Amino acid sequence: MFGWLGKTDKDKSEQVDTEPAEPAYEDTLTARAFRKNIYADATVTSHNGSCTNRAIILDISETGARLRFTNSIEIDDLMTIRIARYNIECRALPIWRTRTDVGVKFV
Repeated sequence: MFGWLGKTDKDKSEQVDTEPAEPAYEDTLTARAFRKNIYADATVTSHNGSCTNRAIILDISETGARLRFTNSIEIDDLMTIRIARYNIECRALPIWRTRTDVGVKFV
């Protein structure tokens, strides 16, 4: 009557799907590294050492961090970040910024 009631398993296996499969929604999103909220004091130094500013690390991952400064500052292309509480020192590049927050990528 509707066509699918009388089909056997053999008839179903002979059908070919001509439409390409769409990727799952989750596959189309870019995976982001796990972030840990740490709220730790940090010292940010320009690559040539001429400028040092205090910041707070709001969150951190294996690939980068989000820093918050008390006011708007000029950011160089390369900086050194020191987090004394965790004995961490690393170099980073700014990726995005707002007036007081800066997202950095570790290099």
